[in-house]
Amino acid sequence: MLQNRSNFQMQFVQALAEGLDERHGDSLLTFRGALRTYKSGKPRNLIEAKMGATIARSIFESLRKKRGENYMDKAREELADSLYSDLDEELALAALQSPWLAPLLNERSPALPEPPAPEPVAEGRPIATIPEIDPPEPDLSFDEEPDSCRLINT
Repeated sequence: MLQNRSNFQMQFVQALAEGLDERHGDSLLTFRGALRTYKSGKPRNLIEAKMGATIARSIFESLRKKRGENYMDKAREELADSLYSDLDEELALAALQSPWLAPLLNERSPALPEPPAPEPVAEGRPIATIPEIDPPEPDLSFDEEPDSCRLINT
């Protein structure tokens, strides 16, 4: 568990440094390694989903910097990789920070089918209503105290 987190952090920092050094190809490979590490610990929630989203976003931003104008086609190819299966939440969070990813994610996941229309309710006999009944009024005059009050006052 601790080893996974440590590997993830090391790969993440190394990939950031490679990106700052304009080595986007190396950074891309290292970010992918970090994403694999993240994904291996996902069933045990070792690392927050937000960090998985940061890694995914970093991969696509590195790809965009490395590929220039044809980055959209490369991003589509990248998304087709099995590495991204079961990372829907992380990819959606990444698209919030890099809006150009949203259309690619929409292409990747087909729209959910519309739920079936509700069936019409069969007309039957009307529902019976329960009449309201007012409780009976006590037979006390204003001067008389109910028995429960007499017990308290004595």
